Amino acid sequence: MKTRIKSARLLLAEVQQILDRKPNSRPQATVEEVVELLHEQRRYLWIGIYLVSGNEAVCQAFRGPEPVRCSVTLGEGSVGGAAQSGTIKLVPDVAKSFAHAARLPQTKSEMAVPIKIANRVLGVLAAQSERLDGFSYPEQVLLRRLGRVLSRFLVSSSGKLLQRKLRAKLAAAVKPAAEPKLNPAPDHTAALPMPKRRAAAGVATVS
Repeated sequence: MKTRIKSARLLLAEVQQILDRKPNSRPQATVEEVVELLHEQRRYLWIGIYLVSGNEAVCQAFRGPEPVRCSVTLGEGSVGGAAQSGTIKLVPDVAKSFAHAARLPQTKSEMAVPIKIANRVLGVLAAQSERLDGFSYPEQVLLRRLGRVLSRFLVSSSGKLLQRKLRAKLAAAVKPAAEPKLNPAPDHTAALPMPKRRAAAGVATVS
């Protein structure tokens, strides 16, 4: 059965409804549901939500033929560039882009929208299209508005829980290696022969 495509206004309202559900103890399932809806409704080749942690953007949810990359270093490609600069990255033709990026072989164009509060970037909403110049002006407006909706979610209690879980997961993955145990140096002095006492000058030894 063919999916009925919703207008941008209705789609935004449905995304907001998903994010506003209370109580929300499973924020991961929430963002998964959001990308599922967007992928189904907008027919993107790939769409994903990244969260910024340290010097990288880590993918939290995606829909598409395959995962692109689990994490992207800040400043790398469209996703890393949007996460670092806090500005939208729109690439109408990826063949003309020299930036190393996380994209599928079928991708012809892409867009990355920072999810931010004031000047603080919390994450990135990234989409890829199989068509050249696949993001029309109305589509760009929709993705920008979705970025603002997601920013409000990330500063809510559910969004903060999602970020804490990510930080805990990353911390567990990079536990410092245990320090090697230092064995005390063996005492070799007992095996050394004791030096013979020399007789004092002018004193005969008793045989």
